Amino acid sequence: MELNPYCLSDLEATDKIDRLRQQYRDLVLNYFQANPDRAVEEFVTELFNANLSVSDLIIIHTELIEDLTRQLHIEGRNPNILLDYRITLIDVIAHLCERYRSCLSNSAQALGEN
Repeated sequence: MELNPYCLSDLEATDKIDRLRQQYRDLVLNYFQANPDRAVEEFVTELFNANLSVSDLIIIHTELIEDLTRQLHIEGRNPNILLDYRITLIDVIAHLCERYRSCLSNSAQALGEN
């Protein structure tokens, strides 16, 4: 995954990705406990500002689910419950795409005004 390579050093980019992974993990684990809208918006803002793509988000999600699946297997529990967390991914993707759409719409309007 690449983060604004012209803005961040390799160490800063790695730290940012690690923070995004942790933030997404927290979002996934708490998604069904309360109204997730604020947490989703905050995470989407971080993704957008970091210039991460939907593909990068899917990689983060897949790695997290694989880690959680391994942990559940170690505990002798059924990992099928993790299928529900696809909803979190869909929700975040929808918000991120809306953010991109809004940004493109605003850019097109600004170009039309000139």
